[in-house]
Amino acid sequence: MLQKQIQERLSSMQSRIHPGFQKSLQRRFITIWIAAALSISGGLLLHRQGYPLLGWVLSGLFGILVLGGLLYLSWRLHHVKCLECGGKTRTRKDATRTQWVAQCEQCQIEWDLQTGAGGD
Repeated sequence: MLQKQIQERLSSMQSRIHPGFQKSLQRRFITIWIAAALSISGGLLLHRQGYPLLGWVLSGLFGILVLGGLLYLSWRLHHVKCLECGGKTRTRKDATRTQWVAQCEQCQIEWDLQTGAGGD
């Protein structure tokens, strides 16, 4: 019974493309990845040049960047605001397209975030 109600509600939603989410998430991912690569490279170089303490500090920074970056990107993915009303949305993975979508209950709009595996 509940599954049927959910399916009816989802089928009545409009589907729109979120214009800037994918590029924003991609830009943040690349920035975090470059910072992590530079920190591990710098850590290895400094360790080899005879500065083991600085090398370990930069290696620790690498771990913080990787873990913190993954947590931040996950938070960004699950906290998308509706562009129509500015309200909270519920983010889920669309099984039919293997894309992430954000659903606004108030506007009845499903925002296609254009992010996911095997995207169009």
